[in-house]
Amino acid sequence: MDLKKLSIGQTVVKASGEPADKIKIAMDAIGYLPNAVFAWETAHSGDKNKAKENAKKIKQAEQLLAEVLASLPGAFTYNVYGLDKNLSFKSAEELIKGLEAKGIKHTGQTNSNPQRRVELHDQPQFDKLIGPMYDGAGKLRYETQETYDVLSR
Repeated sequence: MDLKKLSIGQTVVKASGEPADKIKIAMDAIGYLPNAVFAWETAHSGDKNKAKENAKKIKQAEQLLAEVLASLPGAFTYNVYGLDKNLSFKSAEELIKGLEAKGIKHTGQTNSNPQRRVELHDQPQFDKLIGPMYDGAGKLRYETQETYDVLSR
């Protein structure tokens, strides 16, 4: 995929600058998109047909931006909750090494099931942890079972 020029429907989005700039642009766009459907309905007096049509385009744009974000190096912050202290890592490699030092084994990668969020595709999985889980634009999380149980109540 050409990261310098992305086509979303009739709109062409040009990305320039360092990867960190591209990541920020993609994260901001992904964060905005869920609100766009509501804004579209409000702006068009509740025209459900136009809203449905636009919702499909918004979902396509969100998917495309998520794919771009997932393809960039250093695109995610990996947060781990429930160990002796909460941990944060800047790369999958750092995450794997850091958890290995705590006795948590890397058991493989998540699959690329199209029903899962693109950001979760091919992310590391571990014994003793639940995840990866989407935790907002540019963030993935892992939790111990105990932490998951508390947060799921």
